[in-house]
Amino acid sequence: MDNMTPDLLQNANVLTEELVWLREVINARLALYFHHETSYQSIDDVTMPDISSCTGAYATFLKKHEMNKAERLVLILALAPHLSPGVLDILTSKNKDYERRFSEFGGLFMEGHAGLIPTAETAMFILAGDDISKRINYRYLFRTDHLFHRMRIIHLQVRDKEAPRLSGTWMVAHEYVDYLVSGEPYEVGYSEHFPAVRITTRMEWQDMILTRRTLKGLQEIRDWAQHGDKVLNDLGLGRRLKPGYKSLFYGPPGTGKTMAAALLGKITHTPVYKVDLSLVVSKYIGEREKNLDRVFDMA
Repeated sequence: MDNMTPDLLQNANVLTEELVWLREVINARLALYFHHETSYQSIDDVTMPDISSCTGAYATFLKKHEMNKAERLVLILALAPHLSPGVLDILTSKNKDYERRFSEFGGLFMEGHAGLIPTAETAMFILAGDDISKRINYRYLFRTDHLFHRMRIIHLQVRDKEAPRLSGTWMVAHEYVDYLVSGEPYEVGYSEHFPAVRITTRMEWQDMILTRRTLKGLQEIRDWAQHGDKVLNDLGLGRRLKPGYKSLFYGPPGTGKTMAAALLGKITHTPVYKVDLSLVVSKYIGEREKNLDRVFDMA
């Protein structure tokens, strides 16, 4: 705790309060669902933590995207396995009539993790119980046009393509865990799914010895990386120009291709990765494209 910055400490406090709120909501939902005695008439009666004056990555993220109560609830649910798996233990209880878990609770178990992994069905049960009208009302949270899916904040991954969509796992993507917990960007490591290593350089822009034509081309790439958003959005050219900038560096070894790429990343504050093509190329039709898609998705 002594090494924590004020922002990290406040972020930890916000996350703790969100998890306490989640636990209380789950308890209220179960009490209402099984008609147990409770002071709550609805899960909406459980007081949501006030983050209006809070700083830190998590509170800032919630406020930036103006998340409503339902969105906040399912987001902290998706983060719970990473922070406090025990919060979900109560949902692992068995239905004594059938000697198996309550199917309406959703959730599944994964090898290497002792706790319950929530599914979208878990999120829907907590929000709506067995109220069909509410379940229909909350379906917007799981659509592909919602923020969670568009920004790939949560991976709604269905193991079997024929299974109901709400049976998919409901967890915050690894890319967002570090950011939401500590405010630090996630840096993917080398693996068979991401066969790439990050490259950097100590050189500076003026260290490059290139022809005027080549240097001009690199400057265009640099300028686009730095000002492309302004050109597309502020100048209103987004309808005519495609986003992004594709480049092909070619030439024999030692001509500065890797150095140029690393310098472009350095000057634009953008990570640069070198892909191991031996783990991407495949003899099967379409596999190479899929492998490259996966690399770019993770990047």
